[in-house]
Amino acid sequence: LSLLIPDLTERLRQLQETRMVIEPESARLAAERGSEESVRNLRSLQDALIAAESTEEAIEVDLQFHRALAEASGNLMFRLFLDSLADISREGRQRTIGRIGKQTAIEHHEQVVRAIERRRPQAAAKAMRYHIEMASEDLEL
Repeated sequence: LSLLIPDLTERLRQLQETRMVIEPESARLAAERGSEESVRNLRSLQDALIAAESTEEAIEVDLQFHRALAEASGNLMFRLFLDSLADISREGRQRTIGRIGKQTAIEHHEQVVRAIERRRPQAAAKAMRYHIEMASEDLEL
């Protein structure tokens, strides 16, 4: 991606636009059809984010959370697509979690997980949309 879109800010802007299309739908589908195991995994990753002791650990757990959310949706293409964007996603997290800390991600993820646990698809999508919008603001895009 850095060859195709050399400017980091522009790469991150386009990443956020892409996430806005995919991740709220992933959350909606996870609430509709995620297995009990996949929902427990999301809760476990949320707990791991809370417990993360370093910025690097928090970034990796955050990436795992979003990957697990895509898996919980039951749409393999969502996960594969996010996997292909892992490097630029990591750069984005370094600009957000690395600068402002993990608390915002914890609060936003909690809203997503609760909606999924309660099997509320629209609430899950709305919470994820808000999370991505706020991340875009934190990235100053």
